[in-house]
Amino acid sequence: LKVKNPSDGGDVRLASLHINFMRHLLRVLSLLVLPCLSQAQWEQLPGPSGGMVYSVVQSTRTGNIFAGTSNGIFVSKNHGMTWSQAGLSGKPIGRLSITQQGEVDVMFADAFSDYGYSREVLCRSTDEGMTWEECYHPSSSIVRILEDGQNTYVVLDGWKDTVGVVLSSDFGRSWVTYAKPPQGDSFGD
Repeated sequence: LKVKNPSDGGDVRLASLHINFMRHLLRVLSLLVLPCLSQAQWEQLPGPSGGMVYSVVQSTRTGNIFAGTSNGIFVSKNHGMTWSQAGLSGKPIGRLSITQQGEVDVMFADAFSDYGYSREVLCRSTDEGMTWEECYHPSSSIVRILEDGQNTYVVLDGWKDTVGVVLSSDFGRSWVTYAKPPQGDSFGD
């Protein structure tokens, strides 16, 4: 508020009333909001026994939760209360992704051949993660796996000509180069 004539104090009092009102309003709001926030609590659930968890996805069709761990893929069919091995046992899993093909969930997993991370491969499952097939062998690191309901995109980042995006329009059966960044750039993490 502007102070037009400080000698009579009229506008100053109005500004002071406004500031006091705002202080009281903030106090009342904090009394109403803070108790609500303090009642919100997190409940720790048992996680999968597969070591470190690197990625988590949930099927919108079944509600099952899948976790990519340092020891394979685990599934929970009861909102994270219990977990069981769902495939690629013993393989570190970097990223998971899930999309629907009609009534079937198609899952993708960024798997490594061993703990030395010597060979990365993209795997595909159409049976809730119980069986997997290798569907793409990148020559660089997989940074992201994305879907738009029709296509699956895999963002790659590596050395020189191994950077780019590959695309599958048939749920991972075949792959084509979709995009490459300008010379010398990378997509990064």
